[in-house]
Amino acid sequence: MHTKILDCDKIMEKRKKSENGLRNFKQRVKFMTKLALLVMLFSSCDTEEQLPVYQYESIAVYGGSVSSTPESNYAKSFWQEELNIPVFTYGVGGAGFTSGTVQPNIPAQIEQSPMHKIAVIWCSTNDVWAPIENDDKYSPYSQNGGMRTAIEKLKARDPDCIILGFCSLPAFDGRNMADHVEGQIEVFEEYGIPYLNQFGFFTEDDVVGMYKADKLHHTHKGYISIRERQVEFLRENITR
Repeated sequence: MHTKILDCDKIMEKRKKSENGLRNFKQRVKFMTKLALLVMLFSSCDTEEQLPVYQYESIAVYGGSVSSTPESNYAKSFWQEELNIPVFTYGVGGAGFTSGTVQPNIPAQIEQSPMHKIAVIWCSTNDVWAPIENDDKYSPYSQNGGMRTAIEKLKARDPDCIILGFCSLPAFDGRNMADHVEGQIEVFEEYGIPYLNQFGFFTEDDVVGMYKADKLHHTHKGYISIRERQVEFLRENITR
């Protein structure tokens, strides 16, 4: 009798292992199927029209390093928590609106990324070396020309996309952005795009603690100090 009981126990144990193995196998197959579908989706994106669309509400952020440093997540993760909307960052350090800035610049970021329901154009300070405007309204060599190109690309891809603007934050490394920020405001108003003028968020008295040693990029404290104003602006405009 004792031997038979042991045999039954072994059988049950083998059956349990077999069932667990089958369950794990099914889970792996399910995961790999999803992964394959995602790979197929993105690998087929040869043209702008084929880029995947996020049907649910999500926020895309385009810009330079101020929009994309690790410290900037102290702001963007706060947006996510407060608004319950996922945030995707496409900004690249050194990028701006003009063709002379690091690639992909903001118009190229928009071209190369999936489409989102909400787009935040976070103006950088990298166009300070370029003219604000020139004879060509859509010139890739002027800040405002590059801005118009970026906005037109968003509108062409999704006329219902909610486009929002963040003006450049001030820099204290010798870059005088005042006139360029006025140019940013002109373009946002030209298109009727709601914008948050961040240029007055900091003064030179805030450099210690809010800025890194380069007086251009912000510490986590700097982003924490502005994130509530950003969320308030976003909340007001994403429901329009």
